[in-house]
Amino acid sequence: MKGSSTKRNNVSERKWPQRLLALVFWLLVWQGLYLLVDKEFLLVSPLQAFGRLGELAGQAAFWSSVLATCLRVMAGFLSALLIGIVLAFLSVRFSLIKALLAPVLGVVRATPVASFIILALIWISTGRLPVFIAFLMVLPMTYSNLSAGLEHLDRDLVEMARLFRFSGSRTLRLIYLPQLMPYVTAASTAGLGFAWKSAIAAEVIVHPALSIGKQIWGAKIYFEIADLFAWTIAVILLSILIEGGAVRGLRALEKKLLDLGLSRREAHSHQPEKKAPSLEPLELAHLTKSYGPLTVLEDFSLSLPLEGTVALMGPSGCGKTTLLRLLAGLEQPDGGTIRLGGRKVSMVFQEDRLLPGLTAKGNVLAVLPAGEESSALADEVLRACGLSSAAHKLPEELSGGMRRRVAVARAIAYGGDILLLDEPFKGLDEETKREMEAFVAANRPPLMLQVTHDREEARRMADTLLRLGGPPLQVVKS
Repeated sequence: MKGSSTKRNNVSERKWPQRLLALVFWLLVWQGLYLLVDKEFLLVSPLQAFGRLGELAGQAAFWSSVLATCLRVMAGFLSALLIGIVLAFLSVRFSLIKALLAPVLGVVRATPVASFIILALIWISTGRLPVFIAFLMVLPMTYSNLSAGLEHLDRDLVEMARLFRFSGSRTLRLIYLPQLMPYVTAASTAGLGFAWKSAIAAEVIVHPALSIGKQIWGAKIYFEIADLFAWTIAVILLSILIEGGAVRGLRALEKKLLDLGLSRREAHSHQPEKKAPSLEPLELAHLTKSYGPLTVLEDFSLSLPLEGTVALMGPSGCGKTTLLRLLAGLEQPDGGTIRLGGRKVSMVFQEDRLLPGLTAKGNVLAVLPAGEESSALADEVLRACGLSSAAHKLPEELSGGMRRRVAVARAIAYGGDILLLDEPFKGLDEETKREMEAFVAANRPPLMLQVTHDREEARRMADTLLRLGGPPLQVVKS
């Protein structure tokens, strides 16, 4: 985040001389046209327009009109933003709502603003009409951007949050908001400008008592050309200020949300209190799981030991990862039952699934309750994984092997009664792999299930090897 912000600032610093030069060029073009036309009732000079703007800015009526218009614009824009977000969530959740909204929003996009203004005059008072028009024009933009954001949401991170039992507020802060804020910013950037222009267009037509639109309409009716240009310049400057301020504010909010993501973790652990290991059996009975026409598990039964390490081996596609996902509760079987006796499950996924906006330590802390003990635990597991110097680096600043070690450290720090490992050491060199194997073995919970394609790794780590696929399930004592 810090690197991206610095990069944006450097780009802006390089571009401002060009922008200034472009502004001076067009002001000179304006002045040239003024001299060429030489009729002030058609075109005034830049100096006259800006001079008149300065005179208007010294009048209370000017600021009353500006304030009234700004309030209408913001009311329409914020209403569209809020309702657009709600509709986007509903449409992703319910396909029928998405289908019902598509033609309506398509009509709104295709219909000219003036047509809506005239039609709306039948039902809406002149004072409220600009608010409604701004709302109507911005709603499709907000809805489309947020829908796109939700469709591109990283579902792997959502699953990770489910497994580590994030509360709803923590999931919102750490998963949804960081991923959706760029789409909100994009919608706001485009929407504010459109809300501003469409609301003023409505004011020009219905000219409510206090409004910029009425002032523009009056200047045109009475041929006060200097006033017309002055108000137009005011509209442009206000639009730039509002859009720029909104974008900077949203970017600051985005950064603040990431900074507060951990500081506002729940004061009490969302994890159950430690208790004596359950003595209830761990059984999978007659499981069936299919993905469309592909049946991965069929009438699968297995009794797991209460303690020890079990290695799951077999060819790709035989159901090893599916079995772990069923045990983790991330998927439900099509048939059969899973009995874990209320045991708490931790997991190292086949992918790293680190939160991109948090540091290595932050990713470990994300699954822990707030407090100094959690911070000390995070430091301890990262140090044991050889990551002390990388604790304050973001995932994008870490190598693939380092990200893998952070994922393992997070699962160990979370604790639990069952640890599921889905190829946990892939991408690690032999020396680092052995170190991580020793770390996991020294800190494992009562039961550990590990998916691996490496037979030697399985023999080093496991008490029992289970082969899936091919002939009926085989249990081989290592």
